[in-house]
This record gives sequence, C-alpha cells and structure tokens, in this order.
Amino acid sequence: ARAGATTRFPWGDNWDSARANSVGTGGGDRFASESPVGSFPINVWGLRDLLGNAAEHVQDVYHASYDGAPADGRSWEQETGTIAERLRVVRGGSYLDPSSRLRVSHRASRRENNPQRTIGFRCAAD
Repeated sequence: ARAGATTRFPWGDNWDSARANSVGTGGGDRFASESPVGSFPINVWGLRDLLGNAAEHVQDVYHASYDGAPADGRSWEQETGTIAERLRVVRGGSYLDPSSRLRVSHRASRRENNPQRTIGFRCAAD
C-alpha cells in the first residue's frame, strides 16, 4: 500500500481526501459508506484503493509488541493464550475510520470469528 514511499501516506505526509475513502473528510471523497472499486487514483505500482473502504484482516496472530516477531517478513502465527483469547491483526482502516488510521502502519486486533463489514482481506499471488 505504501508503494515504496517512506511518508505517512503513499502520496505524502498530508491527508488528501481525493485519494482514499475515510470518515470525516467533509465529502472530499464523495462517499458516505463504501466506495466502488476504482474510485481513486492508482499508486506507482498500478494498484488502486489500498487505503480506506475496508481494513485488512491479515494472517498474523495479534501480539501486544513485536518482541519475537519474524524478522524476514513472514506472518507471525505463533499462538498465545487460549482460543477464547486469540486475536488476529487488522491493518489500515475503513471508511468509518479517521484518516489517521488509514496507514499501513496502523494495527488493531479483532477476534477471527467476529465478522464486520468494515474488515476484509486481499487475495494475492506470487
């Protein structure tokens, strides 16, 4: 989603409501809820709509810190606690989140069996 950028957002450090779907943008993104695919400009890798709309449910098991996390980019699947306590990582933010959460670095946790319309996943292939 960062498309190689080191800034807060792929396009720079300042929020631009014309580039992603987020709550509280004063209508700048034109959508009150989900936006249709292809509504925002492509990034430098030719991908669209990587911020906003839905937060991304990822494979990692949630841990309070990164102590012990794989250093090679693999998902962190080490289980801790009981099944009732198990949480998964959710990255980025949805159309119901403020722009401050629409960053790849934003990380939250959710139970894996608690579906929400603001959380989705991406299909990817090598």
